[in-house]
Formats: sequence, structure tokens, C-alpha cells
Amino acid sequence: MMRAVRVRRLVRGGVLAVQAAGPVLWRLLAVCVALLGAGWFAGRAPERTSWGLPTGPSDTSWVAVLGSQLQVLGVVVGVAALFVFVAAFVVALRYPNQVVAWFYRRYVRGDFAHVARAAGLSKEIQTKDGRGWVDPALLGVTSCGGVVVARIRARRGQSSSEIAAVAEKFAADFGAASFRVSTPSAAVAELRLTMGDALAGATTARIPVDRAPGAALEPVEVGREESGDPWRLSLVGRHTLVAGRSGSGKGSILWGSVASLGPWIRQDTVRVHGVDLKRGVEIAMGDGLMYRTAYKPEQAVEVLRDLLAIIDERAVRMVGQSRLHEPLPGDPLHVLVIDELAALTAYADAGVKKEGNRLLSEILTQGRAMGVVVVAFVQDPKKETVPMRGLFTQTVALRLQSVEEVQMVLGSGLSDEAPAHRIPDDIRGAGYLVTEEGEVARVRAHFWPDSLIKATAAHYPAAKRWESSREGVRHDAE
Repeated sequence: MMRAVRVRRLVRGGVLAVQAAGPVLWRLLAVCVALLGAGWFAGRAPERTSWGLPTGPSDTSWVAVLGSQLQVLGVVVGVAALFVFVAAFVVALRYPNQVVAWFYRRYVRGDFAHVARAAGLSKEIQTKDGRGWVDPALLGVTSCGGVVVARIRARRGQSSSEIAAVAEKFAADFGAASFRVSTPSAAVAELRLTMGDALAGATTARIPVDRAPGAALEPVEVGREESGDPWRLSLVGRHTLVAGRSGSGKGSILWGSVASLGPWIRQDTVRVHGVDLKRGVEIAMGDGLMYRTAYKPEQAVEVLRDLLAIIDERAVRMVGQSRLHEPLPGDPLHVLVIDELAALTAYADAGVKKEGNRLLSEILTQGRAMGVVVVAFVQDPKKETVPMRGLFTQTVALRLQSVEEVQMVLGSGLSDEAPAHRIPDDIRGAGYLVTEEGEVARVRAHFWPDSLIKATAAHYPAAKRWESSREGVRHDAE
């Protein structure tokens, strides 16, 4: 396995080296071949002049000397080409993302004017010297790995919406795997091209690393961003809504959020309340991580009611002392995970639905400062099924069915910047995150197989478990 990884790394380094040093490398090789060829030809004709007439050896000695010198020079140029390749190869192995980024920046800058003209954004004009072109201005090109961001200013008489309308043509001409476009102003469009898709292949999660006792709670690693960097999801002080069609990979984000909290769950810095209204099929797989579970709408309402009581108790304790709860062992962050939110807010009996909506809305408006946060999952994001969706502070859109659904989940105007309706059916766990600050990131969650969920739950069992006595009084069990 490790040998295969090393081979792939060497092959990738070689490809990047050729891409990065290509123009210089090919020119040196061409000169090398020309010199060696000329030297060989001169060395093979010691008895003929350039006119093909016989001569004496003394008359052609200079030709043989020239041929040998050309061959030596050709060898020197060939060695220089080899040196350039080796240097580029070493750099590509050590800094692959930087090399890729540099290559794509140069590529986009070099071809921008030609692509703009082919896409119909440039205007042909008559000048004193003949015909010329007025192109949109390329304000800047930045890149990280295989993701290139080009900021384009519209030419006079043009708007950024016209640039956005032909963004797909830019993506096609530059060979991008996917693209996004935004218009931060009337004159400027920002085109984001994913050239080498770091999210194309699925990755499997790993058991989280142990943390020292009392370690501060950190954002959890759920997957990867399109730059190839880890995708770390912040849960403290945030409510998260994840929407996606059946089979889009919601379970990967669920376990990426819950199982990655394992080190803090075992220390009682975090308690997870798992509400699975799909008859417990999902949550029961990692039951050992859960402080409390509920598999029926009526049970879910009881969980919500108890969490609201925790909010009320903490509010009294924190008044005048703190504005944000700090999770500590014994005074934990409470994470409410709801799998299939609509089963509680839309499809339950009228009384349960009304009470569930009321309690959940109160938790969403009051809970995050008090250390009670919600991570909810839903297939159908319509207003009728998730009436309180505007109360979630960060959202993730996995594969959705239409532009309208994207706008329901992420907000109007984001269907171009975060086209979740274009995600292929066979790419699970991929989607778009919109943070509390309004930033958009393309992400893909790690895959969590059943065996890994069970192993993580066994390694990080919940420090306390909720139990109810026959009299219905709640208490914690070690």
C-alpha cells in the first residue's frame, strides 16, 4: 500500500515538473536535438564539401572539428535540460500544491484575452493601425492547488451579470472540472474554476486522535475543501442545517460531526442527544457515543423540552457573568442531532408537530449562547417542512433537485455560486457550505463505514448516559 502511494507521488511529481518547466524544458530539448543532429551530420561527411564535391582531408578538417564541438554543445544543453527537469521534479515533490497553483495562474493569465473574445465578451474596434479589441480587464488571478479565482472587470458598456452569463464557456475553454461565479459589484465578477478536482475521489474517515484531559473543544474535521485542505466544521455557538436528497451523503456529515467529537464525549465535555426519526437505523449504529436517544416524535419532544430546561437553568447562572457558555467536563456542550427533521416538524401528529416546532424554535433562538446547539438533517427543504430554517446559522447543501431548492436552503442569489443541483448522483458527501459570515465553500465529507462508527463508539464511550426511572424522573448514569 505504502509502495503504491510512493509510486503515485513520484508519477504526480513528474507530471507537475513537466507542466511547470514545460516551455523551458521543450526549448532546451529542441536545441539539444538540433545541435546533436548537426554535429552528427558534420562528423559523417569528412570527405565532402557542402556542395558534395570530393576534397582533401585538410580542407574538411574544420568540418569535423565543428561537428564534434556541436555534439559537445548539444550534450551540455541536454545536461542543462536534465538539470531543469530534476530541479522542477524536486520542487514539485516538495511543494506540489504551490506548483499546481503557479501553473494554473500562468495558464489563465496567458489565455484570458483569447477566451474572452471567443465567449463574446470583447468588442472589436477600428483603430488607426487597423482593427483591435477591447477586452474585459483581468484584475487578478489567485489560486490554491487546483482552484483558480479570476477577478474580472467588465469593459465600458458591460455589466458583471454579462460575464456571469458566459461563465460556463470560460470553464469549458479552460478545461475546468467545475465552476462557480459571483458578482460582488455591478462591474466586477469573480469566477472560481476547479481545475484539478480534489473532491473527485472519496476518502474514508479515521478514528479521531485522543485529546489531553480538559483540552479545549476544537472544530471537528468532517472532510476536505476543494483546495484539498481539511474541512473543519465549527459547532460551538452555531446551529447547522444539512439538506440533501436521499443518497446524497448526509450520514457522512452526521458521523463526521458526532464521531469526531469522541475525545470530548468521553471526557463529558460534550453530550450528544441523538434524535433519529427514521426508526433509529442511523443513530443506533453509534449508540455508545450518545448521551440520549429518541426514535419517535413523542420522545423527540421530551428531549427538546429537557434541553430547553437546561437553557433556562444556564441563563439564570450566566446572567451578568458570561455571554457565551464555555464547555467543560461536567458542564458540557449539548449537541442535538436530528436525522430527518421533517418527520418532527411536518409529518408528525398535529399536537406533536406544533409542540416540536415551538420547542425547537426556542432552542434555535436561545440555545447557542447557553451551550445547546442543533445539527439537523432534512431531505425536503421546503418552507412547509422546515418553517424555522432561517434560524440556522450555517447551512450545508448536498445534492439537491433544483435551483429553487438551492435557494430555499442557501438563500436567493446563491444558486450560481453554490450550484448544489449540479452535483452528480454518484458523488456522495459533496456539497456547499455557507457559513454564518456568508462565505461559500465547496466541500466533501469523509465516508464513515459501519465498522468505523462502531469502533469509534467503543473507543470513546459517552461518559454519562441519560436514564429515566419508573416515576419519569431523569437522572444521569455513569
